[in-house]
Amino acid sequence: MSNEKNEISSLNILYADGNDSFCQTAKKLIDSYGCQLDIAKDGAEVIDKFKLKEYNLLFVTDILPEKDGFTAVKEMRSIEGENSDKQALIIMVSEKDETEKMEKNFDVGYDGYLIKPIKKGDLQDIFSLLTDADSEEANTEETPKEEDKITVTLDKDIESIVPEYLENIKSGGKKIPDAIAQGDFEFIYRYGHNMKGTGSSYGFAFISEVGKALEQAGTDKNIQVIKEEVEKLTEYIGKVHLVYEKQ
Repeated sequence: MSNEKNEISSLNILYADGNDSFCQTAKKLIDSYGCQLDIAKDGAEVIDKFKLKEYNLLFVTDILPEKDGFTAVKEMRSIEGENSDKQALIIMVSEKDETEKMEKNFDVGYDGYLIKPIKKGDLQDIFSLLTDADSEEANTEETPKEEDKITVTLDKDIESIVPEYLENIKSGGKKIPDAIAQGDFEFIYRYGHNMKGTGSSYGFAFISEVGKALEQAGTDKNIQVIKEEVEKLTEYIGKVHLVYEKQ
Protein backbone atom coordinates (compact mmCIF):
# COMPACT_ATOMS: atom_id res chain seq x y z
CA MET A 1 0.00 0.00 0.00
CA SER A 2 2.86 2.41 0.84
CA ASN A 3 4.41 1.78 -2.58
CA GLU A 4 1.11 2.70 -4.25
CA LYS A 5 0.89 5.90 -2.18
CA ASN A 6 4.43 6.80 -3.20
CA GLU A 7 3.57 6.21 -6.87
CA ILE A 8 0.48 8.43 -6.59
CA SER A 9 2.31 11.24 -4.77
CA SER A 10 4.97 11.27 -7.50
CA LEU A 11 2.40 12.00 -10.23
CA ASN A 12 2.54 15.33 -12.06
CA ILE A 13 -1.01 16.56 -12.72
CA LEU A 14 -2.38 19.54 -14.64
CA TYR A 15 -5.95 20.74 -14.06
CA ALA A 16 -7.30 23.21 -16.64
CA ASP A 17 -10.47 25.18 -15.91
CA GLY A 18 -11.50 28.81 -16.33
CA ASN A 19 -13.74 28.59 -13.25
CA ASP A 20 -11.90 29.45 -10.00
CA SER A 21 -14.39 27.57 -7.84
CA PHE A 22 -13.91 24.29 -9.71
CA CYS A 23 -10.13 24.82 -9.71
CA GLN A 24 -10.08 25.18 -5.93
CA THR A 25 -12.33 22.13 -5.44
CA ALA A 26 -10.05 20.01 -7.64
CA LYS A 27 -6.93 21.38 -5.95
CA LYS A 28 -8.19 20.50 -2.49
CA LEU A 29 -9.00 16.93 -3.56
CA ILE A 30 -5.80 16.28 -5.54
CA ASP A 31 -3.57 17.91 -2.89
CA SER A 32 -4.92 15.42 -0.34
CA TYR A 33 -3.02 12.70 -2.24
CA GLY A 34 0.25 14.63 -2.17
CA CYS A 35 0.47 14.93 -5.97
CA GLN A 36 2.31 17.69 -7.81
CA LEU A 37 -0.52 19.87 -9.17
CA ASP A 38 -0.47 22.79 -11.61
CA ILE A 39 -3.50 24.89 -12.55
CA ALA A 40 -4.17 26.45 -15.98
CA LYS A 41 -6.96 28.99 -16.44
CA ASP A 42 -7.21 28.96 -20.25
CA GLY A 43 -6.37 26.85 -23.28
CA ALA A 44 -3.27 28.82 -24.22
CA GLU A 45 -1.85 28.41 -20.70
CA VAL A 46 -2.48 24.65 -20.91
CA ILE A 47 -0.28 24.42 -23.99
CA ASP A 48 2.43 26.62 -22.46
CA LYS A 49 2.63 24.50 -19.30
CA PHE A 50 2.50 21.25 -21.28
CA LYS A 51 5.53 22.32 -23.33
CA LEU A 52 7.56 23.03 -20.20
CA LYS A 53 6.77 19.98 -18.07
CA GLU A 54 6.03 16.28 -18.49
CA TYR A 55 2.65 15.44 -16.95
CA ASN A 56 1.29 12.00 -16.09
CA LEU A 57 -2.33 13.14 -15.93
CA LEU A 58 -4.31 16.09 -17.25
CA PHE A 59 -7.87 17.18 -16.57
CA VAL A 60 -8.98 19.57 -19.32
CA THR A 61 -12.34 21.36 -19.31
CA ASP A 62 -14.13 21.30 -22.66
CA ILE A 63 -14.96 25.02 -22.54
CA LEU A 64 -11.90 27.20 -21.87
CA PRO A 65 -11.02 30.85 -22.61
CA GLU A 66 -8.54 31.56 -25.43
CA LYS A 67 -8.61 28.01 -26.80
CA ASP A 68 -11.25 25.31 -26.17
CA GLY A 69 -10.32 22.04 -24.48
CA PHE A 70 -10.71 19.86 -27.58
CA THR A 71 -8.34 22.06 -29.58
CA ALA A 72 -5.86 22.10 -26.70
CA VAL A 73 -5.88 18.30 -26.40
CA LYS A 74 -5.35 17.85 -30.13
CA GLU A 75 -2.40 20.23 -30.00
CA MET A 76 -0.88 18.47 -26.97
CA ARG A 77 -1.10 15.09 -28.67
CA SER A 78 0.71 16.59 -31.64
CA ILE A 79 3.43 17.90 -29.33
CA GLU A 80 3.74 14.48 -27.68
CA GLY A 81 4.15 12.81 -31.04
CA GLU A 82 7.18 14.96 -31.67
CA ASN A 83 8.86 14.98 -28.26
CA SER A 84 7.63 12.29 -25.86
CA ASP A 85 8.16 8.56 -25.51
CA LYS A 86 5.07 8.11 -23.34
CA GLN A 87 1.62 9.70 -23.64
CA ALA A 88 -0.02 11.40 -20.69
CA LEU A 89 -3.48 10.30 -19.60
CA ILE A 90 -5.89 13.08 -20.59
CA ILE A 91 -9.39 13.27 -19.13
CA MET A 92 -11.87 15.78 -20.54
CA VAL A 93 -14.12 17.44 -17.98
CA SER A 94 -17.53 18.99 -18.60
CA GLU A 95 -19.90 20.93 -16.35
CA LYS A 96 -22.86 18.83 -17.53
CA ASP A 97 -23.50 15.43 -19.04
CA GLU A 98 -22.67 15.80 -22.72
CA THR A 99 -21.96 12.19 -23.64
CA GLU A 100 -22.78 12.62 -27.34
CA LYS A 101 -20.39 15.57 -27.74
CA MET A 102 -17.64 13.82 -25.78
CA GLU A 103 -17.86 10.58 -27.75
CA LYS A 104 -18.00 12.48 -31.03
CA ASN A 105 -14.69 14.22 -30.27
CA PHE A 106 -12.69 11.23 -28.96
CA ASP A 107 -10.51 11.34 -32.06
CA VAL A 108 -8.75 14.50 -30.82
CA GLY A 109 -6.90 12.25 -28.39
CA TYR A 110 -8.34 12.27 -24.86
CA ASP A 111 -8.68 9.01 -22.91
CA GLY A 112 -11.93 9.54 -21.04
CA TYR A 113 -14.32 12.15 -19.70
CA LEU A 114 -15.96 13.15 -16.42
CA ILE A 115 -18.61 15.56 -15.18
CA LYS A 116 -17.47 18.33 -12.80
CA PRO A 117 -16.73 18.45 -9.98
CA ILE A 118 -14.23 15.55 -9.91
CA LYS A 119 -15.17 13.12 -7.17
CA LYS A 120 -12.86 11.12 -4.94
CA GLY A 121 -14.04 7.82 -6.44
CA ASP A 122 -13.28 9.09 -9.97
CA LEU A 123 -9.79 10.12 -8.91
CA GLN A 124 -9.07 6.81 -7.19
CA ASP A 125 -10.13 4.86 -10.30
CA ILE A 126 -7.84 6.99 -12.48
CA PHE A 127 -4.92 6.64 -10.07
CA SER A 128 -5.44 2.87 -10.12
CA LEU A 129 -5.17 2.87 -13.92
CA LEU A 130 -1.93 4.86 -13.79
CA THR A 131 -0.25 2.85 -11.02
CA ASP A 132 -1.37 -0.50 -12.50
CA ALA A 133 0.04 0.48 -15.89
CA ASP A 134 3.36 1.49 -14.33
CA SER A 135 3.54 -1.80 -12.43
CA GLU A 136 2.94 -3.78 -15.62
CA GLU A 137 5.76 -1.90 -17.37
CA ALA A 138 8.13 -2.40 -14.45
CA ASN A 139 7.57 -6.14 -14.05
CA THR A 140 8.72 -8.77 -16.49
CA GLU A 141 6.48 -11.76 -17.03
CA GLU A 142 7.56 -14.63 -14.78
CA THR A 143 7.24 -18.32 -15.57
CA PRO A 144 4.95 -19.90 -12.96
CA LYS A 145 6.45 -22.44 -10.59
CA GLU A 146 5.49 -26.06 -11.15
CA GLU A 147 3.26 -26.13 -8.06
CA ASP A 148 1.44 -22.99 -9.21
CA LYS A 149 0.54 -24.32 -12.65
CA ILE A 150 -3.09 -25.06 -13.50
CA THR A 151 -3.23 -28.09 -15.78
CA VAL A 152 -6.05 -28.17 -18.32
CA THR A 153 -6.49 -31.21 -20.54
CA LEU A 154 -7.95 -30.48 -23.97
CA ASP A 155 -8.87 -32.37 -27.11
CA LYS A 156 -5.87 -32.71 -29.41
CA ASP A 157 -8.06 -31.77 -32.38
CA ILE A 158 -8.20 -28.14 -31.21
CA GLU A 159 -4.50 -27.80 -30.38
CA SER A 160 -3.84 -25.51 -33.35
CA ILE A 161 -6.51 -22.94 -32.43
CA VAL A 162 -6.28 -22.73 -28.63
CA PRO A 163 -3.17 -20.48 -28.44
CA GLU A 164 -4.83 -17.88 -30.67
CA TYR A 165 -8.02 -18.07 -28.58
CA LEU A 166 -6.12 -17.43 -25.35
CA GLU A 167 -4.15 -14.61 -26.97
CA ASN A 168 -7.42 -12.95 -28.03
CA ILE A 169 -8.72 -13.23 -24.46
CA LYS A 170 -5.52 -11.64 -23.11
CA SER A 171 -5.65 -8.89 -25.73
CA GLY A 172 -9.24 -8.03 -24.82
CA GLY A 173 -8.34 -7.92 -21.13
CA LYS A 174 -5.62 -5.34 -21.78
CA LYS A 175 -8.25 -3.02 -23.26
CA ILE A 176 -10.36 -3.03 -20.09
CA PRO A 177 -8.54 -0.13 -18.31
CA ASP A 178 -9.14 2.14 -21.32
CA ALA A 179 -12.77 0.99 -21.49
CA ILE A 180 -13.25 1.91 -17.82
CA ALA A 181 -11.63 5.32 -18.32
CA GLN A 182 -13.90 6.01 -21.30
CA GLY A 183 -17.01 4.67 -19.57
CA ASP A 184 -17.34 2.04 -22.31
CA PHE A 185 -19.16 -0.59 -20.25
CA GLU A 186 -20.77 -1.93 -23.43
CA PHE A 187 -17.33 -3.20 -24.52
CA ILE A 188 -16.85 -4.88 -21.13
CA TYR A 189 -20.32 -6.45 -21.36
CA ARG A 190 -19.59 -7.83 -24.87
CA TYR A 191 -16.14 -9.05 -23.85
CA GLY A 192 -17.63 -10.94 -20.89
CA HIS A 193 -20.55 -12.26 -22.94
CA ASN A 194 -18.17 -13.68 -25.53
CA MET A 195 -16.03 -15.41 -22.90
CA LYS A 196 -19.08 -16.80 -21.15
CA GLY A 197 -20.18 -18.47 -24.38
CA THR A 198 -16.82 -19.68 -25.69
CA GLY A 199 -14.75 -20.62 -22.64
CA SER A 200 -16.38 -23.94 -21.82
CA SER A 201 -16.61 -24.92 -25.49
CA TYR A 202 -12.80 -24.78 -25.64
CA GLY A 203 -12.48 -26.59 -22.32
CA PHE A 204 -11.92 -23.56 -20.07
CA ALA A 205 -14.83 -23.54 -17.61
CA PHE A 206 -13.05 -20.90 -15.52
CA ILE A 207 -12.98 -18.47 -18.45
CA SER A 208 -16.74 -18.90 -18.86
CA GLU A 209 -17.22 -18.17 -15.15
CA VAL A 210 -15.16 -14.97 -15.36
CA GLY A 211 -17.00 -14.02 -18.55
CA LYS A 212 -20.33 -14.36 -16.81
CA ALA A 213 -19.14 -12.16 -13.94
CA LEU A 214 -17.77 -9.51 -16.35
CA GLU A 215 -20.96 -9.53 -18.39
CA GLN A 216 -22.96 -8.73 -15.25
CA ALA A 217 -20.41 -6.21 -13.95
CA GLY A 218 -20.48 -4.42 -17.32
CA THR A 219 -24.26 -4.18 -17.08
CA ASP A 220 -24.03 -2.90 -13.49
CA LYS A 221 -21.06 -0.60 -14.29
CA ASN A 222 -19.32 -2.09 -11.27
CA ILE A 223 -15.69 -1.04 -11.72
CA GLN A 224 -14.39 -2.83 -8.63
CA VAL A 225 -15.77 -6.21 -9.73
CA ILE A 226 -14.51 -5.66 -13.29
CA LYS A 227 -10.97 -5.07 -12.02
CA GLU A 228 -11.11 -8.10 -9.71
CA GLU A 229 -12.34 -10.42 -12.46
CA VAL A 230 -9.74 -9.21 -14.98
CA GLU A 231 -7.03 -9.74 -12.37
CA LYS A 232 -8.28 -13.30 -11.80
CA LEU A 233 -8.36 -13.95 -15.53
CA THR A 234 -4.82 -12.63 -16.04
CA GLU A 235 -3.51 -14.79 -13.21
CA TYR A 236 -5.30 -17.86 -14.56
CA ILE A 237 -3.96 -17.49 -18.10
CA GLY A 238 -0.47 -16.94 -16.71
CA LYS A 239 -0.60 -20.20 -14.77
CA VAL A 240 -2.51 -22.46 -17.15
CA HIS A 241 -0.57 -25.47 -18.47
CA LEU A 242 -2.11 -27.12 -21.49
CA VAL A 243 -2.08 -30.86 -22.11
CA TYR A 244 -3.57 -32.24 -25.32
CA GLU A 245 -4.97 -35.75 -25.58
CA LYS A 246 -6.95 -37.50 -28.26
CA GLN A 247 -10.53 -37.68 -27.00
